[in-house]
Formats: sequence, structure tokens, C-alpha cells
Amino acid sequence: MSGRTVRRRRVPRTGSGCKRYGEGNRVGSQDLQRFGGTCFAVHEADAAIVVTTSSFTAPATEYAAACDIVCVDGDDLAAWTESLTPPPWDALIRIPEAWCAAGRPPRRRSGAVRGCR
Repeated sequence: MSGRTVRRRRVPRTGSGCKRYGEGNRVGSQDLQRFGGTCFAVHEADAAIVVTTSSFTAPATEYAAACDIVCVDGDDLAAWTESLTPPPWDALIRIPEAWCAAGRPPRRRSGAVRGCR
């Protein structure tokens, strides 16, 4: 294959985290900040999802929205297991559509997936 370049299409990396907490113990923004920092900076993920058996604090959901982290709480998880809602990872399907026509992954700003390089 001399003189020919073969390009592989990069598959999006998804980071996932799970928190098995009791009803009174909610996932806070510090948990999501640690997760997001590791997920995006260390593992170079294109998308992130956190699942908990309990719920998220308001600051945690604000942080997640700012950083494009998908949050699935206990109620969402129960609805999915009872086939009442689509799978949580369906929220991540929009990520590949953001990729450039040239096949490059999107540029990341503050952990969020935005625009092309």
C-alpha cells in the first residue's frame, strides 16, 4: 500500500461513573468535579455519564450541565429498568454528530464538547 494513506475513523470514548448511595446521601458537585477532571483530562473522553442509585444535588446538576456530563439518578434508572424510558446512553448519541466532516473529534473547552478544531 505504498503511497496510500488509510484513515481510521475515531470512535468516541465515553467515561462512566457509578455511585451506589442510599436515599439520603446525594451525589455532590465535588464528586462530579473529580469524575469530570479524570474522565476528560486523564482519559480524554468525548462524553461522560454518571449513574447513581440516589440523586444529585442542585450544584452537581449545574456543574454537569456546564460540562456536558449526563446524570442518571435512581428514578431515571428505575424507569429505564422497567422499560419506561430509553436507555441513558441515548443522551450521548448527539456527540458523534458534533464531529467535523474531516473526521476530527470536537475541541474541548472546560471539559465540555464544543465545536471543531
